[in-house]
Amino acid sequence: MSRVLLLNISEAEAAKACGDQDVAISVLERLDSGGVRLVCVSADGAAAMRHKLRTKLIDGPVKRSRVYARGMQPYHSDAPQDVRSRPFASERGSR
Repeated sequence: MSRVLLLNISEAEAAKACGDQDVAISVLERLDSGGVRLVCVSADGAAAMRHKLRTKLIDGPVKRSRVYARGMQPYHSDAPQDVRSRPFASERGSR
């Protein structure tokens, strides 16, 4: 199953919906043709978002920006830097 969803909502609405469902975002980009392209980190997360936002899914071709077509831009969370840079348990010496 694809991790990509094409949605007829704003970037802020997509980010909020993912946060409400605890779904991690890999890429979130605005589409030239309107709406957003959301790529979830996991297929399970994409399935959950596809179910939650089923009325907002875009069916058919969309026009993407050339900036994103040549290289995907990562999603940058609004979480504080110290939260994003915490080491994994294996890096802290925990078992």
